[in-house]
Amino acid sequence: MSNNLDLLSMVQGLNASLTMGKPLSFSTGVVSASGDNTILGAPVSFQNKIVFFQIQNESSVPTTVIIKFGATAKYRILCQNPGEGIVFIAPTGRTWDIGTVTLLALNLSGANPVGYNFAYFNEA
Repeated sequence: MSNNLDLLSMVQGLNASLTMGKPLSFSTGVVSASGDNTILGAPVSFQNKIVFFQIQNESSVPTTVIIKFGATAKYRILCQNPGEGIVFIAPTGRTWDIGTVTLLALNLSGANPVGYNFAYFNEA
């Protein structure tokens, strides 16, 4: 992910306006198992609120990636070529709320490596 540091630096710089002053947490990695891959566990007493994400195909095989909150599909991305993907930055003051007792997962159409970055904060 060649633009990884630039994008994360930008999100960190916008921390106060995106998260209403709450500190950001980051989840970064690569998943490659076909089916559901858990990115964030299911918190019991708070919910995770996403302010930024980046997903990128790291293989030469077309791969469909589905972002799921628990068992519910929320967003579908078809990454046809290496390096293809998506970047999402929430508008100021807005978040993508996962909910309590709900995990965040990436579902892959095949066993192909897909990189991800998520910036989020927790709220009761």
